[in-house]
Amino acid sequence: MIGPWMKRIRDACSDAGFDLVAAVQVGAYNDAVDDAYRLPDFGSPASLAVVVGNTSRLWAKLQEAVASDPALSAGGHPVDSYITRRIEQIVATLPVAAEVRFGHEAPPRRVAMQRLAHVAGMAHLGPAWLSVHPTHGPWISLRAAIVLDLDASGLHPEAAPDLCASCPKPCLVALERVRARASEPPTAARPLPHWEDWLAVRDACPVGRHFRYPEPQLRYHYTRDPRAFDRPG
Repeated sequence: MIGPWMKRIRDACSDAGFDLVAAVQVGAYNDAVDDAYRLPDFGSPASLAVVVGNTSRLWAKLQEAVASDPALSAGGHPVDSYITRRIEQIVATLPVAAEVRFGHEAPPRRVAMQRLAHVAGMAHLGPAWLSVHPTHGPWISLRAAIVLDLDASGLHPEAAPDLCASCPKPCLVALERVRARASEPPTAARPLPHWEDWLAVRDACPVGRHFRYPEPQLRYHYTRDPRAFDRPG
């Protein structure tokens, strides 16, 4: 039975600020990606794969963690350090063999996290390459994939609703602006696309606008500026 395992993982992830968790058979993901992005499967395509993500809720947890533990910032990437530490702690408590891949890892351990979230039914992969959650829209982040040596052959998640099908797709208009700027020679008056241009693509999505990240979280998300963790006063 996968249900008790998923409850255990969801509860542990929620405590750490990762409030989005979805599951799928690892083979469903592996069939949807190139070989370079495949996940280990413990010898069976029916093994359980779990995608872990978050909404804006993670930011408060991160602020608390960085303020209380300066070691998280020692390597220059406090968010990655926090994600790695907490998810590895969660996996270590599970009495079953497991493999973890993080969204911030480079090849050869890179995972197509958006595709995994799509096949797991967490978020629809839209035309502007935004992962659109049915409630939170594009205001989510995908953090890790956990594969467990558990039989998930009875697991068939429903696809996330395609809210883009009936949408006028303003995200594509914003994306074309970014592409146009990228194709032109930069000038002092018109530099290459800035992070705010990419943010505009996300802002264009009409789904979940109420759940937009707070400004410090946005700044860190796009620039990794550690000053985003500074608190007033």
